[in-house]
Formats: sequence, C-alpha cells, structure tokens
Amino acid sequence: RAANSVIKAVEENSPVKTIFDLVKHIDLRLVNKKVLESLASSGALDSLEGKRSAKFESVGRALEFAQIYQSELSRGQTSLFGGKQSAASIGGDQPNLIIAEEWSDSERIKNEFSAFGFYLNEHPLEKYAIELNSFTNHVPGKPLNDTNKVIRTGGTLIVDKVYFDRNNKQMAFCQIEGMEGTTELLVFTEVYERYKDLISREDNKEENMVRVSGKLSTRDNSDAKIVANEFIPLQDALEALTGSVMVKIDLSTHSPEDIERVSEAAEKFKGNCRFGFLVSSKGEKVNEIISSKISVKPDKLFFEAIDEILGPDSIVLKSAK
Repeated sequence: RAANSVIKAVEENSPVKTIFDLVKHIDLRLVNKKVLESLASSGALDSLEGKRSAKFESVGRALEFAQIYQSELSRGQTSLFGGKQSAASIGGDQPNLIIAEEWSDSERIKNEFSAFGFYLNEHPLEKYAIELNSFTNHVPGKPLNDTNKVIRTGGTLIVDKVYFDRNNKQMAFCQIEGMEGTTELLVFTEVYERYKDLISREDNKEENMVRVSGKLSTRDNSDAKIVANEFIPLQDALEALTGSVMVKIDLSTHSPEDIERVSEAAEKFKGNCRFGFLVSSKGEKVNEIISSKISVKPDKLFFEAIDEILGPDSIVLKSAK
C-alpha cells in the first residue's frame, strides 16, 4: 500500500522533481520515515534532484514539510481576497536538502542491502574475487570436514561475542560471511591479542573483509568451526600474499604479438613478485615458464591490462605463504 501511494503521487502529479514534490502528495498514514529512507537508500529516488545521501538525510525535513503542506491544504486557507489559495501556493517555498557527503561505493552497497535484504547490483566481496580465488581453499557456508589441512577462507568478519576466559584474557566467537553463507570462527586469546585492532573494526566493513587461516575444531561434539590463527585484510592481500603472477597463454588462440604485448605491460608494473607464463595448447600440457628478467607488482590495473589483451581470467596468482 505504501508503494502504491508513492506510485500514485508520481503518476498524478508529474513532473515530480524533488523529494519535497513527492511527499506533498503521498499518504502520510502509509508512507512513514522508514519507508522513505528505504526508498532513498535503495536508489528508488535517484531520478529526483540531489545526492542519494542528501535525500536520505533530508527525509525527516521532507515529512515535516509534507505535514504542513497537507494540513494547510485540507483547511483550505483563504487568501486576503477571500478566495481559497491554490495548492501551488500553500506551503510556500520548498526547503533545501540537507548537505551530506556522498556515500562511498561500500556504503552505497551496504545501504542497498539494508533496504532490500539482498545485494541489488553487486556483492561487496566481488571486487576481491581474484584474492579469494587465489588465496583461499574454503567458501564460507560450505561444509568443513578436513581436520588436518590448514583452512584458508575469506569474507566479512562478524564478531558475535567477545568475553574474558578464566585467566581474564579476551577471546572471541566470530563468523566469516561470504557470498554463499557463513562459517564460525574461534579466536583464542593469543590470536585475539595479536589481531584485536582488526577485530574491533566491525563498524568499518571495508576494513573488516579478511582472509583468515586456521584449523578445524570439532571439540565437545559442537558444530565445526575454524580455530583462527591469522587474519589479513583483503585490501592488503595482494601485496601480502602474492609470490608469483602467472599469465595463461594458449598457443592455439594467442599469437606471438599477444605475448609481446603482455611482456610490455609487465614492464610497466615492476615489483618484487615473480612473473611468468602458464603455456598450453587447447588447454592441454601446461608448462610453467618463469621470466628471469621481469618481476612485477600485483596490481589490479596490470591484471585489467592483461585481460584486455588475452581475455578474462587470464591471471593466476601463486601464494608466497
């Protein structure tokens, strides 16, 4: 019903140019502050004047204006000449939007999720796809069943509970949230002390996207959890974890000129990581060739340049640790 009220207001009172134009004609019994904030944060009001953040911050001001406007309109105030005022003149000049800094991409995505309950256009972890594909061996939400190997997973760190153990030292129960679900983490005192600054950043989701390493624990017949022993922010993972940058070359589709262009691109991104080629023909007989002359920086601009030459998913990163 709230949505129908908004649609009706737009259809019957065009043109609607501002949030103040809109609220003059909505049913305030149906469209409250929460509804308008959801519309603003989701991008549903992007066609109206102003930044998305400014419209969100101005919802309260807009509703106050709408209440005054609709109250005056319903009373049918008379003018100095005894006639009724027009709807256009009632309420006077519209207020201005509250000045607000535009949301960052991560804030915009988070607010869209809050409005819809799902990610509308992109998941915030998508921009870390190469880090997650290269430096993890477990997807959050998938079963944990190998008690011997080191488990490396990645996503958004969610702190469920921090408490003091019997020695009055802090430890934490956490979750790592990915695009397919969550996996539980135990962070014991020694590891908590080492990474407490990162763990306490829960209010900053960008900085709290991490690669976590640890081993499986099924103690006390509880649900499987990862006992964490290392956290690395995903925004630092390329520099911290990359040992080699390898480029996939298929001799059946890529030309010598393509290989030359790749080498020229690599020269522009010099760094400390080994650089080489994974050479195959029609997907068979992969040979690894490491350059003795070129070392590169693991930079996403470099990866984009290679994908532009060879096509998507042409980069393979090998871990240094």
